[in-house]
Amino acid sequence: MHLVCSLLYTVEQVAGCQRLPHAVSMPHQGVYQTDGYPFCALLSVQLRNEYIGIMSKVLAGHLRTYLVSLEKMVSPVAGPTDVLGVADTSSSNVVTGGVNTMMSLFSKAVTSRPNAEKVFELGDRLNVLSQLDKPAIIPHMADFEGKRFPYEVIFRNVHKLLVDTASSEFLFCLDFWEDEGVFKELFGPVVAVVEGDLTEQLQHQHDVLCVLLMIRLNAEHRALMLKRRVPCLDDYLDRINLLLWPRFKVLFDVQAASIRPGVERSLFSNAVEVTGLTRRYAAFAASCLTLMADHNADDSVFKASSFYEMLERLWAAIFDMLLRMSNMFKDRR
Repeated sequence: MHLVCSLLYTVEQVAGCQRLPHAVSMPHQGVYQTDGYPFCALLSVQLRNEYIGIMSKVLAGHLRTYLVSLEKMVSPVAGPTDVLGVADTSSSNVVTGGVNTMMSLFSKAVTSRPNAEKVFELGDRLNVLSQLDKPAIIPHMADFEGKRFPYEVIFRNVHKLLVDTASSEFLFCLDFWEDEGVFKELFGPVVAVVEGDLTEQLQHQHDVLCVLLMIRLNAEHRALMLKRRVPCLDDYLDRINLLLWPRFKVLFDVQAASIRPGVERSLFSNAVEVTGLTRRYAAFAASCLTLMADHNADDSVFKASSFYEMLERLWAAIFDMLLRMSNMFKDRR
């Protein structure tokens, strides 16, 4: 509002027009009296364009700065080698004897880190879904306290700021300008900052649970905007959904490919115990089902039915892998 008042005052000085009492609280049509000169339409267009230009740069700049500050505190949970079908460090001496021992001398098998199943557990990460209404993180305070966050927390905070700013700005544009087009022109560059950054970050994102959490957060933001009856970000949230789902499917397929036929030799251990593959799959399946617990299978936005089909295919692959590994025991008792 301070910016609008300043613009009104500047335009008045240039055009020599008189502002009506309480003009700031009124729509821009008919705000000015110009002693019979047809300046009102011209002033309206100039004021509108000036407001769009200034506010767009200010909001986009602040949001870009906020993004950069938060992303310095990202702590990745999973990397490209954190997959279901990776050999355990404790069982790197897999099938002993003969050709397999000779092959192990020349192969560089990827092994899991200790407690690799922790990567596939939600744990406290689930709390991000209950923090939608909490204020956004203040970057310099969090950095001073030495805090680090998984990427879904960064996603939540950036979109908390974006959703709240868009809601207030949209309602102001409708009230003052009586034109939804003002908001679209103004906020286009703002959402482009977030959308462009997310597109780049997803290319380097290997944490399948992080992407699934962001899909849930995006669905919650859509529900929040629907509750507020503010449809200004519908197109943007649809585009974010179209960014997240393909990446989730790519990372899910990576997990499924890691247990392809032929890798059972690197996963097998002669010890009669629960395998690392079983522990990792159990943690991963439990995390996915936990995130899906509150959603309808017919939800077209979240695509829950497609998600369950993916889990069923993964379970079939895990079952076949465990069957092949069981056949490798020499002692059939």
